[in-house]
Amino acid sequence: MRVNLAAQVLSNSVSNAFRYYNVDETTETEKFVAMFDKFFDCLNVCSITEHLAKRKPDLQPYHSISDARLKWLKEEFLGYLSTWEKEVEQRAGFTRSMKQSMLLSLEIL
Repeated sequence: MRVNLAAQVLSNSVSNAFRYYNVDETTETEKFVAMFDKFFDCLNVCSITEHLAKRKPDLQPYHSISDARLKWLKEEFLGYLSTWEKEVEQRAGFTRSMKQSMLLSLEIL
């Protein structure tokens, strides 16, 4: 998989485009894109100034174990994935294989 392409598609710009057009059918897609953009930013901290140049506070270096981004990763992001998995499991009329294809694979995560 080409990570740079995934990062471009799952970006703040794409999330904002979904939000701008405000179509009900894309609300969950907008949320998914926004969550993964923040997830990528939280994991891709590599410079002490990049967050300033890109105006993305989630790219700041970590200085404390009480950083709000760590709480977001643990509670909101993992909670989002857990809720998604539970909702897929509760869907009726799908085989196990079909339900697995509705989830992110463990290799991706």
